[in-house]
Amino acid sequence: MLAVLMATYNGEKYICQAIESIMHQNYDDYCLYIHDDGSSDSTEEIIGEYEREFPDKIKVIEGKTFQHSANNNFMYMLSMVQADWYMFADQDDVWNSDKIEIMMQIAKKENENHAPVLLFSDMIVVGSDLHVISDSFMSYCNINPRRTKLNQVISENIAAGCTCLFNNSLAKQTLRLENTSSLFHHDWWLVCVASATGKIVYVDKALIKYRQHSNNEVGAKKDNYLDYVKNLFMGQQVKKSKDRTERFVRQAIELSCVDFLHERDREMINSLKAFYDYGKIKRISVFLKYGIKRSKRNIWMYLTL
Repeated sequence: MLAVLMATYNGEKYICQAIESIMHQNYDDYCLYIHDDGSSDSTEEIIGEYEREFPDKIKVIEGKTFQHSANNNFMYMLSMVQADWYMFADQDDVWNSDKIEIMMQIAKKENENHAPVLLFSDMIVVGSDLHVISDSFMSYCNINPRRTKLNQVISENIAAGCTCLFNNSLAKQTLRLENTSSLFHHDWWLVCVASATGKIVYVDKALIKYRQHSNNEVGAKKDNYLDYVKNLFMGQQVKKSKDRTERFVRQAIELSCVDFLHERDREMINSLKAFYDYGKIKRISVFLKYGIKRSKRNIWMYLTL
């Protein structure tokens, strides 16, 4: 059985479209679990109405609130629900009717020996009224979805959580993390664990309309070199790059709790444990030794280590 996990907070404007798109999937063997993080608008009432309308398909998870942290909300739901397969769902996106069907067909072929496996797809980037901004999230954000090795994904996420499908084996590895405060993003953590313990499969299809609006927690950010240069000259890029590196290193260090597939990956993570005690030259040497790099602007990242 597939569990679709939706984290909500003040989503009354778009949540009906999101839920409806999941309720009208071609694939039937799933249940939608929703946990609200203390909404102050009508989100909880809307969710309750849908639960009463679809009692066999929608289950509301009661309990904790997380001060509007999507990371903690999704991780909490993952710990509360037992299933063979999992998907994450955002409260404002619209799924294609064949999203689950296509992903599950491929997943069943990739589920060898029930080892940890993560599948993810492309998305159509749309505005608040669903007008198309880009046919491909990957192209829009200049992301290479084939960069799935651990030394690549610890420094640069390749998959949005709402596109992911993963099995119970990966969920168990993901939940070994006891303190989620070190997480950069829950989906990035999922990708890192998948790369460290199993395999990642890219499905080259846009299966979701990824809505952009003023309340997006992350959103699709167009890769714009001119903005990068502007930030550089305004003095913002140094701090931004240093903060980002420190955050992804903290997240990577937490991988010590998982079962590594490759010994070199374990060595790399162990080398990062003393990152904050290293001088600049040592930090650079560790990054060079293990090939830790992004798909672009690595010279700048290395200079700001």
